[in-house]
Amino acid sequence: MIARKRAKEQLRPRSPDPVDGRKHIDVQTELYLEELSDRVEEADVEIQTDAFLDRPPSPLFIPAKSGIDAETQILDGDVSKTSL
Repeated sequence: MIARKRAKEQLRPRSPDPVDGRKHIDVQTELYLEELSDRVEEADVEIQTDAFLDRPPSPLFIPAKSGIDAETQILDGDVSKTSL
């Protein structure tokens, strides 16, 4: 794993060393300007939630009918073939 990482670093194109009296710096090349700094911006925010509000009870859910209702009536004395 270490050898692979080392080989990858060697293959990565690098800029040549700076000329005497100069130094390399990071330059932003994006289309928009962004302020670069070492300090992370912080902000403290406080909020308070509302008290629970009373609400009416939810209505009873009755699904809508879909299809045709069918029924079967079995009278006393009717014999089914499964009971034989």
